[in-house]
Amino acid sequence: MTDISFTQILLAIFGAVILSMINAASNSFNAIYDEEIDRINKPTRPLVTGALSKKDAYAVSISLYIIIIILSFLFNLAFFLCVLIIILVTIFYSMPPIRLKKRLWLSNISIAFARGFLGFMAAWCIFDTNPQDSPVPWLVGGIMFLVLVGATTAKDFTDVEGDAKFGMRTLPVVYGLRKSAIISSAFLIFPFLLVPIGWIAGILIVESLVMTLLMAWGALIAYLMLNAPMKQDGKMENSRAWGHMYFLLMTMQIGFALVYIIAGLV
Repeated sequence: MTDISFTQILLAIFGAVILSMINAASNSFNAIYDEEIDRINKPTRPLVTGALSKKDAYAVSISLYIIIIILSFLFNLAFFLCVLIIILVTIFYSMPPIRLKKRLWLSNISIAFARGFLGFMAAWCIFDTNPQDSPVPWLVGGIMFLVLVGATTAKDFTDVEGDAKFGMRTLPVVYGLRKSAIISSAFLIFPFLLVPIGWIAGILIVESLVMTLLMAWGALIAYLMLNAPMKQDGKMENSRAWGHMYFLLMTMQIGFALVYIIAGLV
């Protein structure tokens, strides 16, 4: 075990701010192309109510993207490349003609790749500028990718009506609520078994085994998908499963990072 330095804390905060800004930029950018869908699914959003113009939304998202690119370039090359690819994926997810959001499994896979795999890889690159030298970030990023492939569906259950009307081929639209929940459940539970497998294979350290406990949280999200997929969270604009998905993602990112920072291996 090693003491966490003040510099590491500052780097972690700086990196977290940049990654949070990507989330804000991509949400603003996506809202522009989802305006008509949101008139049905989320009628209280600023673009729909007129509180924010489309021109302003473009200005906000593009300005944030530019700031993010500049800040990440000043950080280090590995982090910059991860961030740049994440930004491109978020743009292709929303903007026609590619519009990954409407392309069934590619929708889930693109989000899982950007927010799961590359999100963790970017966080790892804050402390290790040569991620290719270690199998750890690739395995952990892969675990997060698999979990997010399933967990991402949580955001789609309450949007079925608008998504179906405008040709968004999400899992709930194509397969129905029950079947898409069953499919997603496997991704929410079984990828966590790769943690002990990674330890047995000598890739992960023994301290990382604590992250296997998050399988229970994944099971809870699966339960909510199966039994209350349309139930709104009183504090959020989406389902309870979606809220848990967000917090699970953050816990995985922070948890794995802390395990290796405290162990002094990054």
